[in-house]
Amino acid sequence: MARPHTEFLQAQWLPWDATPLLAHLKGVSHRVLSRDAQTGALTALLRFPAGWVANDAPPCALDEELYTLSGAVSVNGVFLPDDFYARLPAGFPRRRMTAPQETVALAFYTPGKAVPGDFDHDRWVPRTDVYLSIWPAAEPQHGLDLAAHHARARVLATEPDSGAQTMAVGWPPVWYAATAETQTVDAEYYLLAGECMLDGRGTMKPGAYIWRPAGTTRPPMAARTASVFLVRSHGGPLAFAPGTRGTVDLAGTPDCVLPADVAARLTAGPYAKEPA
Repeated sequence: MARPHTEFLQAQWLPWDATPLLAHLKGVSHRVLSRDAQTGALTALLRFPAGWVANDAPPCALDEELYTLSGAVSVNGVFLPDDFYARLPAGFPRRRMTAPQETVALAFYTPGKAVPGDFDHDRWVPRTDVYLSIWPAAEPQHGLDLAAHHARARVLATEPDSGAQTMAVGWPPVWYAATAETQTVDAEYYLLAGECMLDGRGTMKPGAYIWRPAGTTRPPMAARTASVFLVRSHGGPLAFAPGTRGTVDLAGTPDCVLPADVAARLTAGPYAKEPA
């Protein structure tokens, strides 16, 4: 079963869950943003407590991508402070992991390539400072309207087999994408900075999350501020087909698309249920 359409969820609406998400994350709380029950793939926020240490943790059976949002986490002595990214392939050894201070990271978990007694080195990205260099201009596949608005994109990782990518994408302030484009691959989005308005959905703030399946139409969108998203495509590079033009109407009541299991876990925000 593929992950259901989510557009959009503010991560802050969910409570922190102290149950270990995976075997190598004992003592780490989490907020699951989306999950594929069939493959085990999922996307979650992780919160490491100050002073957290894990020695000789079991390897993860999934590829793990980490983007540190605040604080710093280390893996085998490689530190990932805020706005650093790493991809640890399935089977990657975790001899020692630490978090000197409370740390929050965004994590993508996807099926990886099993290598007995080792890991797929082609998928390994040890450490990337996301803002170290100037990002190149976005290409049309990053969004036909958005490329025309001089967005910039930095590809952080590419799957060797499918071409799926993880990238940081940023747009300048005061932009408007009027075309309702159809996304041709599964993709997910997490708003790192700025705000972004979606027609009929409302205004996303940092922490907003979208899972948009292939064939789903991306509504017209706009922003007054500069906006930065972390984007993860699945099954191939991010791509869109052109659609009809529209407007961004925020006069009506926003109506986000939330899967039933996600809606049931909300404890804050406009969609939280009243306590019984």
